[in-house]
Amino acid sequence: MQKALRQTLIIIFLSLISSMFLTIVHADQVTLKEGTIIILKTMDHLTPKDVSKGDVVKCIVDEDVIVDGSIVIPEGAIATGDVSSSEEATFMGQPGKLGITAKTVKAIDQQIVQIRGYLQKSGKDKTVKAGVIAYICLFGLFMKGEEAVIPQGSLIRAYVDKTVTIEIEKPKN
Repeated sequence: MQKALRQTLIIIFLSLISSMFLTIVHADQVTLKEGTIIILKTMDHLTPKDVSKGDVVKCIVDEDVIVDGSIVIPEGAIATGDVSSSEEATFMGQPGKLGITAKTVKAIDQQIVQIRGYLQKSGKDKTVKAGVIAYICLFGLFMKGEEAVIPQGSLIRAYVDKTVTIEIEKPKN
């Protein structure tokens, strides 16, 4: 009997000690408003030779998005978009063009949030130089413009497309 009582007291004691170290968490909601800015960073080096129109592009959130003191989209969250334009440089000095459009990002509650943002890069236009050289000799006809490049780590300013409610966890005191 004393052994059972001792085991019960030990269990009660351990339960009390462990509850002192646990923080009770409850869900709360915040509103992520349309137009809220989200800074994204490209994960890959992109050129028209590597990607085509319609290809999926992944980015990461560059800094926490905070609403009412709570992180709703954490730094490092994955965002997706697509290649909206991809043109290689052509003859007669025409430059390459590359554009990506941000589409979605994952919030702290794993909800997919619709966003909008755009990044466009063009290579250097060498049309005039190619024309002058073509006037002197035919070599100018074969001169290409510069390729468009979106380096890894390029920043995209995106915006929340539609107001959404995000579930966050706040410690309960």
